Amino acid sequence: GIENLKPLPRRLFITKSREGIAIIDDSYNISKDSIKAALEFLKEVFPANRKIIITAGLVEQGGKKSENNKCIGEKLKEVGDLILIIKNSNTPFLVKGIGVSRNKIIEYNNAKELNSDLPRIFKSGDAVLIFPYDLPAHYY
Repeated sequence: GIENLKPLPRRLFITKSREGIAIIDDSYNISKDSIKAALEFLKEVFPANRKIIITAGLVEQGGKKSENNKCIGEKLKEVGDLILIIKNSNTPFLVKGIGVSRNKIIEYNNAKELNSDLPRIFKSGDAVLIFPYDLPAHYY
């Protein structure tokens, strides 16, 4: 029976591209704890791969928005070799958490801009972790 189990879509759902890129879609779960768990998963399952993280940060955090996004930025810095961020109201807090590792960050104005740049960035063997990044307009 275990052989027939399938992962839930958008919850650490792994696919492999024709180019040999591992894509981990965790775009459904978006809490501080789920992001930390996904980053640990990325680090443990793909230790030798270049790790690329795509995110727009944590949304719907209320009064904890700055604190939680800064905390996530600190975790992103520890795991990610490259962090692709869609600019929005979370970005300053993510960047503050990432700190002096600014050379790890590429910021985009929107998802369309990021998506058009991906073929230039991705290389065979990369492990890409995707958190929600194409946010509705009210998050900007």
